Amino acid sequence: MNEMTDKIKNYIALNNIDESEEEFKTKIKRWKVEVLNNPSFEEELKFHKALANQERLLIYKLLLKRPICTCVLSFILGKSQSTISSHLKVIEDAGLIIGKKEGYFVHYYTREMFAQEFSFNI
Repeated sequence: MNEMTDKIKNYIALNNIDESEEEFKTKIKRWKVEVLNNPSFEEELKFHKALANQERLLIYKLLLKRPICTCVLSFILGKSQSTISSHLKVIEDAGLIIGKKEGYFVHYYTREMFAQEFSFNI
């Protein structure tokens, strides 16, 4: 027997699972397929990836305080505007923020703040 099979057997025994080892393995493999095939899985993955980076999380937290343009975020983080723009694109693609051109600048809003500011639901 391999180590993984032993671990599964121990898990079944310790948790008083009333299934055979094969039934349990089949069930947990089915769970994996169900999770991966869930339509919201890819959106959740985008959300978590967008905020898993320290700089992107910081940008998002700053945007929770107020709308900010790329040049101000660049100043705050001490990074180039192209780096900030790349981070903003990832966060925007995850559906967490919206960019709105205001004159020369694009101000970024959290979705909730944008809806509140412009009085409609997104």
